[in-house]
Amino acid sequence: MSNLIRHEKLFVLLSIGVLSIALFLNLDAHHMFIHTDEPRRALVALEMMLSDNYIVPTLNGEVYYNKPPLFNWIIVLSFMLWGEESEWALRFPVVISVIGFSFSIYYFTRKHLDKRVAIFTALAFVTSGRVLFYDSFLGLIDITYAWMIYLSVMFLFFFLEQKKFILAFSLAYLFTALAYMMKGLPALVFVGTSIAVWLIIQRQVRVLFSLQHLLGIGVFLALIISYYLTFSNYHPGEITALFSTLWQESAKRTIIEYGFTSVLKQMLSFPFEMAFHFLPWSLLLFLLFRWSALVTVWYNQFLRFCLIIFLANIIIYWTSPEVYPRYLFPFVPLISAVLMHLYFSEIQKNWQKSTINFVMFLLIVVSTTLIAYLPFVERIQAFDFYYLKVILLFLCLISLLLITYKYPKTLFFNLILTLGLLRIAVDWFNLPERHHQRAIYKTQALKVAELSRNEPLYLYRNSQTHDGSCFYISKSRKSILYRTQETKDYPSWYIVGEDLLYLFDAETVRYEFHTLGLDNPLYLLKLDGATSAIKNKEAS
Repeated sequence: MSNLIRHEKLFVLLSIGVLSIALFLNLDAHHMFIHTDEPRRALVALEMMLSDNYIVPTLNGEVYYNKPPLFNWIIVLSFMLWGEESEWALRFPVVISVIGFSFSIYYFTRKHLDKRVAIFTALAFVTSGRVLFYDSFLGLIDITYAWMIYLSVMFLFFFLEQKKFILAFSLAYLFTALAYMMKGLPALVFVGTSIAVWLIIQRQVRVLFSLQHLLGIGVFLALIISYYLTFSNYHPGEITALFSTLWQESAKRTIIEYGFTSVLKQMLSFPFEMAFHFLPWSLLLFLLFRWSALVTVWYNQFLRFCLIIFLANIIIYWTSPEVYPRYLFPFVPLISAVLMHLYFSEIQKNWQKSTINFVMFLLIVVSTTLIAYLPFVERIQAFDFYYLKVILLFLCLISLLLITYKYPKTLFFNLILTLGLLRIAVDWFNLPERHHQRAIYKTQALKVAELSRNEPLYLYRNSQTHDGSCFYISKSRKSILYRTQETKDYPSWYIVGEDLLYLFDAETVRYEFHTLGLDNPLYLLKLDGATSAIKNKEAS
C-alpha cells in the first residue's frame, strides 16, 4: 500500500487546524442546561473544592456513590488551571481527551497498518457525528473513559506481540484502573473480557494463570484498594453502600432490570440506531458484506485483534436496553481501523465502495446547500457578522465540493474538512441559540444566590431541582447547597418544592423560579423568626 499521495500532508495539516478550531470555538457559549450528567460532574467537582475533600464525592453535601472520583479530579484541575469554575474549564478536559485519543489512535494504528489508514482512523473518531456534534462540547466522562480503555487494550496487544508479558498486563491493568476510577465496573468487564477472549483464541490460556498476569491484576488492585482504604478513613462504614451502588449502576439498562422483551427490541434496533449516531463513517460497514473482506481482516493480526475485541464486548451493549451512543466510544477506533483498511486496500471497484463514495460526495453537496440556506433562517440574522460568517463557510465548502469533483481521491479529506466547517457553523449559530433557549434557568439560579447571599441556604427535604441550578447557586455563593430535613437557625433560606410549600407561611416566600426537568416551580423562602416556621413545626 502506497504512502501519502502528493499534497496529502497539506490536507492533514488543514484537517488538524480546522478541527482544532472547531473543537475549541465557543466552547463556553452555552450553559449547563443541555445535558443532565454534565452539571452533575461540575457540581461534584465544585463541592470537592468547597469542602476541601477530594476523596469522598458529594452531591448537595450527601455522599455521591454513583461514580468514582477520577474525572471529578480532572475537572478540579481544569478549574484550578483556568482560575474559575466556568463552562470553558469544565469542557476543556474533554476536548483535550478528544485530541489525545485521536493521536493515540494514529500512533497504535500506524504501527501495524498503512499511514493513510492510521490518519483516517484517527480523524474518523473525531468527526463521527456523535463525537463532533454533541459529546465533544459537553463536560462528560465518556470520551476520557474510552481513551483509557483504548490505551489498555492497545498496550495489551502491542506488548503481547513482543512476548513482553509483564509490560502487557501491567500497562493494560494500569489504564483499566484509571478507567475504573472514572466509571466503575464496566472498565473491568471490558478489559477482562478482552484479555480472556484474545488469549483463548490465541491458544494461550495458560498465560491467564501466569505470574505476569497476576502481577498486572496486582497493579489494578493496588491502585483501587489504595483509594478505597483512603475513602474508608474519610467516611468509615460506608464501603458496603459504595459497592452496592456501583453494582446497581453497572446492572442498569441490562436484562437484569428490563427483562427479555425489552432486550429483544434492543437487539433489533441497536445496529441501525448506533450506525446513525456514528455517521458518516458507519457507511463503511457496507465493506463487510463480502466474505473476502472478512478473510482479509482475519489474516492481519492487528485487524483480527480489533475485530475480536469489538465483537467480544459489543454483545453486552447490544443486549442492554437504553444504551446511550456515548457508551460505544471505545469501540469506534477498533472497528474504524478494520473498515479503513478494507477501504484503502480495495483496488478493484465494487458496488459497496462506489455506493460509499457517492453518498459521501452527496453529504458534501448537502452540507454546502445547508450553509447557503442559513441567511434565510430568521434567528441566524440576530448574530453579529452572520453574513460574513456564512459567506466564509460557503466559499470554503463550495471549494471543497469542486476539488472533490475534480480530484475524487481527495474525497475523505474533503469530507473531514466539510464536517469541521459544519461544526464551526454549529459553534457560531447553534450553541449560542441553545444558550438563549434556556438561559432563564441560569439567570434565576444566580438570582437565588444573590437574594440569599451571606446567609445559610438549604435544599429542603426531598425538594427536587436540577444539578445545573445547584451548581450556579453554589458557585455564586461559594458554599455547598446542603439538603436538610428540618429548619435551621434564623435567619436562613430554603429552596422548597411546590408540594411542600403548604408547610410554610405565605409571607416566607421571597422568589419563585424554574429549572430544567420540572413542570412545577420552586420557591425560595426566608425564615427570619420563630413564627415563620410554625406551620412547619406543627406538620413535622
